[in-house]
Order: sequence, then C-alpha cells, then structure tokens
Amino acid sequence: MLEVSLPRNNFPLEPAPEYLFLAGGIGITPIVPMLGAAVGAGAAATLLYAGRSVTPMPFAEDLRLAYGDRARLVATQEAGQAQLRGTGGRAGPGRAGLLCDIP
Repeated sequence: MLEVSLPRNNFPLEPAPEYLFLAGGIGITPIVPMLGAAVGAGAAATLLYAGRSVTPMPFAEDLRLAYGDRARLVATQEAGQAQLRGTGGRAGPGRAGLLCDIP
C-alpha cells in the first residue's frame, strides 16, 4: 500500500518589505511563484537568474514580460559569473534574500 500526504511547502516566503531572489537552473522553479507573491503583495522584489545561456532557461521569457527590469537574466557563458553588484544585493533590516542553485 502506498501512503500519500498533502503537499508540503519547504520554501515558505516570509513576509518582508523587500526581497532579492537569486536562482539558477532548476532552482528557479520555487522562486517564480514567490516572486509573483512578493510583487503582488506590493513588496520591492528583484530577481537575479543565472544560466549558461538564456535560450534554454525555463521561464526566461515569461519573467522578462511579467517583471521587466525586476528580473535580471545572466548568461554566464557570455557574461561570465553572475555578479550581485548592481542588483541591490545588500543585506539590511526588513530585506529577505532567497537563493536556489546558482551555477
């Protein structure tokens, strides 16, 4: 017999006035709905999403269309390692950061 449970949320989004999301590869999957929830709640939210090439990056075009400058996509094959400088990558009171699998 196979037991099935209710879904679990292993990536809760803690309330904050400002967010910096960092993702790469499959790590973007839990970040997409969190970014949407943060923006929908009126928080200042930015995303740095890195991958070898932008073309195969899941959600890349949707993120660009939905969030414009809030979503910074970096192709590491062309640009080198993703840099936090210029993304507002700083810690501070009330700021939450979430990191998922940066290549």
